[in-house]
Amino acid sequence: MKGWKIKSVEGMPAGETFCELVDLNLSIFPPSSKADPEKSREDRARGLREHLEGRRHILTLLAYEGGQLVAFKLGFMERKYYFESWQGGVVAQMRRRGISSELMERQHAWCAAKGFRIITTITDSENVPMTILNLRHGFRIVGTFFDRGQNLKLTLQKRLDVAS
Repeated sequence: MKGWKIKSVEGMPAGETFCELVDLNLSIFPPSSKADPEKSREDRARGLREHLEGRRHILTLLAYEGGQLVAFKLGFMERKYYFESWQGGVVAQMRRRGISSELMERQHAWCAAKGFRIITTITDSENVPMTILNLRHGFRIVGTFFDRGQNLKLTLQKRLDVAS
């Protein structure tokens, strides 16, 4: 039985919502010792804000369990008709319960209603659960690249005007 509630935020997340998002982001994606072990909460907030500034059609979906933020999905318009599903995650103890699927389905429904035709996402090739989730929801692998010459990334796309 699902016990979570979904909150939808259109536009740049602000106030308490933004603070919650930054904290959850840090707990799911802690700074790696290789990349930048000293990255602070303020650095993460600044990076998130800078990445989203000037973006149009931002959608943030937040999943709460018992009043606690446990998952998120964040994306924005990449260009006309293209939506980038940029970032998302679920706290470890809440995984494998269907939260990611529900967030993805809601994001895709919102995108279709807004007239987007293609959703693009990028994931680390070693993130097998995310790759499988994307494939189950109609995404296809359309390319690969090395992030900073080190990590193999998969680029996936889904057409919204084609039944999956």
